[in-house]
Amino acid sequence: MLKKIILFFLLLPVFCYAQTNLHWQTTSDAVANFQAFEKSLPSNSQVAIKWPQNLILLNTKKLYAYFKQTEPTRYIISFDNTADCHGVKTCSVGSIQAVIGANPQIYYSRDNAELTRRVLLNGAVPAYFTPGHAMADYWPPMISWHLDNVTYTLSWNLPDVSVDVQQTLMREMANNMTDVTM
Repeated sequence: MLKKIILFFLLLPVFCYAQTNLHWQTTSDAVANFQAFEKSLPSNSQVAIKWPQNLILLNTKKLYAYFKQTEPTRYIISFDNTADCHGVKTCSVGSIQAVIGANPQIYYSRDNAELTRRVLLNGAVPAYFTPGHAMADYWPPMISWHLDNVTYTLSWNLPDVSVDVQQTLMREMANNMTDVTM
């Protein structure tokens, strides 16, 4: 009987995770400031502006989106828990970065093992998935792909899920990217 009680408490975190609020929601419904965010987008960006049609929400009621174009050939969109976060790591849920002329980055562990895996997106587009990992800091899972001379990198905080689940969810988000260039 004692073994069963111990086993129950050991497995409790697994059952609790299954009950977390991980779900998909359309970007327009998930982002509290969606209309203001859309209006903030430049009308003449050199880089095609894209974001997923659906976002993964984990225990978050609403997100806030923030667009920043650091130079004409790159931008970043951050999706945050608070309205004034603007991509700061402690309150950021995820981001999309686009850079003209760049290539996807391959990540390695401290012992020089390759962390990044080659995967395929819809249409046989090669992509590179890197699982969430610790490297002096925590890096959330990310997926990068090169399309029309632009490298897109989607990073999303997916705590407490297996690497296989991270890969599946990141591929799905990348596959449902939509071009919203004005």
